[in-house]
Amino acid sequence: MNRAMFFMAGIAAGAMAGLLYAPQQGSRTRAKLAAKSKQGRRFLREQSRELRDNVEETFGRGRVAVSKSIRGFMG
Repeated sequence: MNRAMFFMAGIAAGAMAGLLYAPQQGSRTRAKLAAKSKQGRRFLREQSRELRDNVEETFGRGRVAVSKSIRGFMG
């Protein structure tokens, strides 16, 4: 997942640099930057949600494994 975030950050940085140096009106450039920023926020929100889900799933599996180990030890 880290690679994906770095990859997306690189794409965003490249896109912003390209927009800043592109010969067009400032208002249009700002609109494009705002759109890319919104895209980036959406991507990060999605990645955060995925990470949270993975952590919850792993924690749940760990809890089950510990419970089974305790029951095996006690019983």
